[in-house]
Parts: sequence; structure tokens; C-alpha cells
Amino acid sequence: MLKVLRLITMVIILVVIIGLNEKVISQPTETKSLDAVKTLTPPVIDGKLDDSCWEKAPRVTGFVDKFFDKIVADQTIVYIVYDDENIYVAFHCFESQPDKIVANETKRDGSFWNDDYVSFTIDPFHAHQFDYRSFFLVNPIGTQFSQIAGGRASKTEWKGDWRSAVSRTPDGWIAEMAIPFAVINYPSTDKPVTIGINFDRKQQHTNINSFWSNVGPQDHTENDGHLVGIVFPKSSFKHRLSTMTYSSAGIQSEENNTLRAGLDAKYPITSGITAVTSINPDFSSVEQDVESIDYSYQERFYPDHRPFFQEGGDIIGNGQFGFYSRRVPQFDLGMKTYGKVGKVTVGVLDCVDFSSSSAIKDNLINRNDLVFALKGDLGNSSSIPIHFIRNDNKESWNHALILEPNYRWKNLSFNSLIGGSQTIGGKNGRTYVSQVGWSDKGFYSSLAGISISRDFEITDGLIPFNNVKGEALDLGYGTEWRSGIVRGANTGVSMVKLDQMDGSRFMSSISTYGGAKFSSDHSVGLNFDRGKYQDYQDWTLGLSLTGNASNQYKRYGVSMSYGRRENADYKFLSPYFNFKLMKNLVFGFSSQYLWHKENRNQHILSINYDITSEKGLGSRLVYRDGKFNAFITYRQAVRKGVDAFIIVGDPNAEQMQKRAVAKVIIPI
Repeated sequence: MLKVLRLITMVIILVVIIGLNEKVISQPTETKSLDAVKTLTPPVIDGKLDDSCWEKAPRVTGFVDKFFDKIVADQTIVYIVYDDENIYVAFHCFESQPDKIVANETKRDGSFWNDDYVSFTIDPFHAHQFDYRSFFLVNPIGTQFSQIAGGRASKTEWKGDWRSAVSRTPDGWIAEMAIPFAVINYPSTDKPVTIGINFDRKQQHTNINSFWSNVGPQDHTENDGHLVGIVFPKSSFKHRLSTMTYSSAGIQSEENNTLRAGLDAKYPITSGITAVTSINPDFSSVEQDVESIDYSYQERFYPDHRPFFQEGGDIIGNGQFGFYSRRVPQFDLGMKTYGKVGKVTVGVLDCVDFSSSSAIKDNLINRNDLVFALKGDLGNSSSIPIHFIRNDNKESWNHALILEPNYRWKNLSFNSLIGGSQTIGGKNGRTYVSQVGWSDKGFYSSLAGISISRDFEITDGLIPFNNVKGEALDLGYGTEWRSGIVRGANTGVSMVKLDQMDGSRFMSSISTYGGAKFSSDHSVGLNFDRGKYQDYQDWTLGLSLTGNASNQYKRYGVSMSYGRRENADYKFLSPYFNFKLMKNLVFGFSSQYLWHKENRNQHILSINYDITSEKGLGSRLVYRDGKFNAFITYRQAVRKGVDAFIIVGDPNAEQMQKRAVAKVIIPI
């Protein structure tokens, strides 16, 4: 294995040298710019282009295919102006086949990626890094999606409200947006500045994602365009405290009734720094992902949907070798401060759990989870993030310091992770990970060296293995076609060799995969894994089939695997489907069957009915290894105003709970 790794590493280096000689990664990229234009007569957001401000607005076109970097046939024209309150953007999307426009998503901030849509990207700090870009999308039926830099919870009063409108035309469709400056974080200055912007459009029936300033298949954010001379208004930023109070009453059993209340508060310290506090939060209405039963040697990562941890989550972090918020259980008091000042991004999180109400008076803490994050920018696409993570509880304490310098020049990238930890009892650990990668269009490669000591630990983190050292290599290639039976294909190989610190073999594996997507909107994937884990010789062969791959409301498929794991025969089968009945009723069903040392099965049925865009019924039924859980909820989740929930059952329990809760959230 080591000889193979060395041989392939030499091949990668040779390819990079050839690429440099052929100027593959050193070709200059055109930087597109617009002069910012301020308007005194803002447009009416109605999906029409008859406002006078659009006549004087900068007009851009010449959108190019993201993958092939060629001018697309169905062009888009974009207009942009601003005033003291908003940035206004209008898109005119020309479509030669209007009957093939796709728009299925009706839920705000839902899954847009299988629809036609237009997107406006803004980078107010001109950092040219993904973490500082905010996205605003709308599809042809007017459904909105937004992702705000730094991370925000979904409640409109906190995430921020913005307006949009669409209309169909004989030659395509039109979209207008009005995005308040108060929604985004931006530098505190009254001087004209240059910011990063971009516009892109997805045309679903051709699978073309076209950009005004093309960032390419690898999303090189330094290729974003510029808006020159914009003056951020001071009037849009106000030191305004916003709060959301909740109260809930419920029945847990015949002898156990519950009554609780809590408060969430948010305060913008500056236009770039925000503080959040949560007192006695209630996460009973948050549906976390159901974990898979498929066999795995290591713990899997799952996202955390709790609103408190979504606020500033991109800054504070949530992943492997860092803070993993799902480690933090229910707490009594949580505080966060996060944002950006100049070239420095900072985030602080502190969650405290008191053992009892009297403990607050006596200053007795049952558990404390603390995270401090700091990131310094080193120019386009390069930075040095630092994370300090500490957990204290009655039985133990642990803290870790993680340094993750990363650098990218064109298609060549370098990433490192240097970490140390201390745990009660005198256990000190350390970890080193170093990775070099090269990518161009559909090709990518990565070579990493790994060293994790026996005592390295992050109580509030997710670490796959301890006491190992070794190497990992990834190679892959993917491409697309705009015509023909096959519209996309990909293939790759991944190799890992890890030894224990004493030199004995821990694991070695080689994994290969391939897949294709067809013009019929079906896709197929195939993978083969072979390796050794401690004393076990493993191999698996997997196959996945998907129908209606680009339509999330008519999608169906199956994945299956066969082989040997941990010296035992292994089989895994998982069929699934999603289906929308009528206009507002959506069904989702998936099953998992595992035949291994212990046979297991899991079945999940979800049903959602949208009464209106702001009211709906939802239910999820989970049967897992003989245990059954179900819940049903009524949600009134409005864009602005009072939210209300009625929940029967517990969304995240292992078994059915005799529980009914009514909850009201009142923004102030």
C-alpha cells in the first residue's frame, strides 16, 4: 500500500508540473466590476421591469456555463442599484423552451437544487472567501432561499426578512429582489468601498449553472466580481435588542404535567458583531436527523438543527476535530458572540447547565461547555482558524486547542491541523494532519498525512480514531455533457493506511466508485471497498439506483451492499421514495435492512401537509429494531409574528411517548 501511495503521489506531482507548464492553473482570470449606482426612486418589487431606476441601473449579461466556461445560449440580464435601506437586484431570464421551466419547491429555505432559480451573492467584507458570502435565491414561482454569512437560525425576525417577486414572460421569466442592509453584516465605515458580488442562474432542464463572473467547477471565490464605490448606510444599523419569548404547557403522563417558559435575545453590537443569549431553551419541537443503522467502525457526523447552535455556527464550527454541538445536551443558559472586524473573525459560545434552581444562587454548575473561535484572513482563500474547546462537568474536565492553517493558490491547496488536548487525570494528547490537494475542472486529488495520539480527546468534538498514524489519498474525476444519453459521470479512488503508534497495523483500505446520470433523469452508482481493519479482512460491493434524480418530490431509489465486515457476512438494503400528492401533501419513506452479526431493520415514514405557506401538519413514524416512535405536529411558522406549535409525541425519542405540548413563540 505504501509503495502504491508513493507512486501515485509522484504521478500527482508530475501532473501538477505539467499543468503549470501548460499554464492550466496560472491563466489570469478576468475580474468583472460594476460601478455602484444609488437610486432615489426604488423599484416596486412586483416582478416587472417597468420602474425608472432599472433604466439607469448597471446592466450585465454574458453569463457563462460554470463547467465549460462558455457563453450560454439562454442568456440572463441583471440590473442592480441601492439606496439607504436596500440593495435591489432584477433578473431577466431568457428561456427558449418556457414549457420546460422547473419550479417545485414551495417551502421557504427548502431544497432549491432541483429547480430553476436565480441567485445573488454578496461579500460585504470583500474577503473572497466562501464563509463571508451571503446568498439570496428565488425560483420561478417566487419561493425564497437565503444563507447568511456566519450562520443564522430560521426564524425571520432573527435571520432577516427580504422581499422578492417573479413573473412569467413569453421569452422566460423575471425576478426582483430587495435585500435590506440590516439583514447582512458589513464593515463599519462611511467611505465608498468595493465589495464582492456575483449573479448566477440554474436552468434545470439543461443542467446548466451559469455565472456572470465564473467561479468554475471548484467554486474559486476569488473569481467573484466587484461592486465598486458602494457606501453602506449607517441608518440601517441600529443597536436594537430583539427577543423571542416562549411558553409551553404539556402533559407527559397522567401524573406529570409540564409548564415552562424561556427567552432568546439577540443584540447587534456593531454592524459586524452579534450577541445571542438563550435562557431555558426548549428544543422539543426540533426534529433531529434519524441515525442510520448501517454498520460502521466509527461514529458518523449528523448536523444539529437546534436554532441556538445554528446562530454563528459557521464561525464557531461544527464538525470533525472541532466543536460538535450535538455533544451538548439541554442547558439552562447559553451565550454567543460572533462576527467579523476587519480581517479577523471571532466567535465565543458558553453553555451552562445548573444542577438545580438553588444551584444558581450557590453558583454551582453541573456542566459548562465553552468554545472560543478566532480566524485571521491571509488574503483570498487563505486563513488561520484557531479553536479552543473546553468541557467541565462534575466528574471530569477536558480542553483542546486546534490550529488549522490553510492556503490555496489557484488550483493548488495546502491544509493543516495541529491540535493538543488535556484531560483530567494528566492525559495529554496531540494530533497533526497535513494535506495537499490539486484540482482542475472535474479532476481533484488529495494526499494527507495523519498522526493522532492515544490520549488526544475533545469531549465536545468528534474524532474518528485515536492512537493512529498514516496516510490517505483521494483521486477523482467528474464531467458533464449537454446532450446525449449520458449527461454526467464520475469516478474515483480513495486509499487509507493507518498504523498504531507502536507500528502495528490498524487499518488499510482501498475504495473505488463510479456513477452516471442519464438524460432520462435516472442515475446509477457503483462502489467497491476492500481492506483490513485490525484483524478483520473486509470487502463490500455496493450499487445504487435512482429515478427522477432531479425531482425531489417524485424521487425513488434503492441502495444495496454485499460483502464481509468484521469476519461476518454483510448485507445492507435501503429502498426509499419521496412523493408529492396533489399540491401540498408530501410523503417520504425509507427502509434500512442490515444483515450482519445481528439482523436489524429501520423504517421511516414522514408526512407533511401545507395548509398555507405558513401553516401545516407534519408527522414522522419510526420503527427501529422492534421499537416504535411517532409524533404529529401542527405548525404555524409565519414569516413575521407569533409562531405556534401543537406536538403530540416526542420527535427524537426512541419509543412512543405519552406526551402532548402546546408552545407559543412571541417575537418582541
